[in-house]
Amino acid sequence: MPVRVLIFACCLLLGVNYQAHANPVTPSASQVSTTSALSTQSQAESSLKLDLNQVTLAELEQLKGIGPKKAQAILEYRQQIGGFQRVEDLIQVKGIGPALLETHKASFYVKPMKANPSTSQTTPTSQQK
Repeated sequence: MPVRVLIFACCLLLGVNYQAHANPVTPSASQVSTTSALSTQSQAESSLKLDLNQVTLAELEQLKGIGPKKAQAILEYRQQIGGFQRVEDLIQVKGIGPALLETHKASFYVKPMKANPSTSQTTPTSQQK
């Protein structure tokens, strides 16, 4: 009896249908490889962090739900505003809605753009007499 319980528990973990009075069903090689490939792909996507102020068109197009038009819109918006201040600013891009933002929010971070030296200089103070 303990062996059947162990087999049942393993099958539950593997997502395999097991019936106590039938022969145990083991996943086929193709099922195992497909599951492994999907797991590897989702791990790669979730570990990928892109700086919104440096990301390229090609990198954006690799993300699910972001095609060439949305990727181009993100880059154009970035150029128009001078760089993203926070990830949530993506919602301002045409074609990016709350659901897509939530899906990819963890894929992005924002490293502030370097300030333009000509616009960040302070005016010299007048000397006291």
